[in-house]
Amino acid sequence: MMPSPPQTRTPQPAASRRVAVLIMGMHRSGTSAISGLLNRLGCDAPATPLPADGRNAKGFYESFPITDLNNRILEAAGTVWNDWSGVNPAWLQSPRYEYFAQEALALVVAEFGASPLIVLKDPRICLLTAFWVDVLGRAGYDTRMVFAVRSPADVAASLTERNGFDTVLGRLIWLRYVLEGERASRDLPRVFVSFDRLLSDWAAEVARIENGLDLRLPRRSALATAEVESFLTPSMRHFTFADADRDHPELPWIRDIQDVLMTWARHGEDPGQRTVLDGIRKKLDALVPLFDPLVRSARDRAASDAARDGANAEIDTLTEELTHRAQMLMERDRKIDDLTRGLGVITRSNEDLRQELHTARIAAEAAKAETQAVRDSRSYRLTSPLRRIATRLRG
Repeated sequence: MMPSPPQTRTPQPAASRRVAVLIMGMHRSGTSAISGLLNRLGCDAPATPLPADGRNAKGFYESFPITDLNNRILEAAGTVWNDWSGVNPAWLQSPRYEYFAQEALALVVAEFGASPLIVLKDPRICLLTAFWVDVLGRAGYDTRMVFAVRSPADVAASLTERNGFDTVLGRLIWLRYVLEGERASRDLPRVFVSFDRLLSDWAAEVARIENGLDLRLPRRSALATAEVESFLTPSMRHFTFADADRDHPELPWIRDIQDVLMTWARHGEDPGQRTVLDGIRKKLDALVPLFDPLVRSARDRAASDAARDGANAEIDTLTEELTHRAQMLMERDRKIDDLTRGLGVITRSNEDLRQELHTARIAAEAAKAETQAVRDSRSYRLTSPLRRIATRLRG
């Protein structure tokens, strides 16, 4: 009996959970650029994004309801997004945690549906990393992270331009976001990406992302390449200060943190260098009671200046609107005057025509009366035979 031929089986892909690529990094660090890039290469963006504006003309790639939720979570924890002192970790054990987790889970479903590959970005997640990793896990996602790295001098300058923050405050916020986000994401697959290198050679950074996250982005084509190159342009870099923070007198740790993160963005992460970040984080926490009153005062002044500038801008806008409306009213009055004068001319013309018509009617009545008087006269009756003879002779 001949042995039966060996059976061949078609290779089947290994079963896997859905993947959420979480974009980490401080505000103004290039997180929008990374999110937009991954979206063009096949990661689904949220259904309700924040609209683009003058601060970010190419879009934020943030979910509006998720960003709003993060602000409410921070408020419930007694803080705000620009509070450099950090979030009290005790809120993770409070009854509000589960309340917000259920809302966040519903938002993930509403914003991404059943998508197997999503990109989720909001810089506030650096302060709420454990919360969002938990929520994404409940939604059936494996979380992998791309950490945006940019010069803190560029970030601080951008915050000064956008929010009116003192540059020291901008650097303190950068420190807090970077240190919290890095520490909370150590157990997850992650890649650090330089914003500057992304703009200069995005394809190389995409290769690093795919290799570092063990992820294959599905939308790799000539069309996608053209879309990415149209999206990632030098205009996305608004500030460039290079090594302006190398010897910053107020915050000497900036140099050390920047060196570590830039090294990881170039050559990959070295776990041995985490101790440098942990040491700085402890020093930063110890300074909160000393620096916080000064920083809050600076932030209040900035908010006051921003409010004053906003009020002045609103006054200018209202003044311009009132001027425009006054001009419109003057133009309307001028048109009314023109129409009134035109109506007067028409009224006078109609009156003249009525007078002429009345005169003509009087003349016609007079002519008719004269004609009738002639016909009624004795001479008209006596000459009647002669008129008949004349009529026959003409005929």
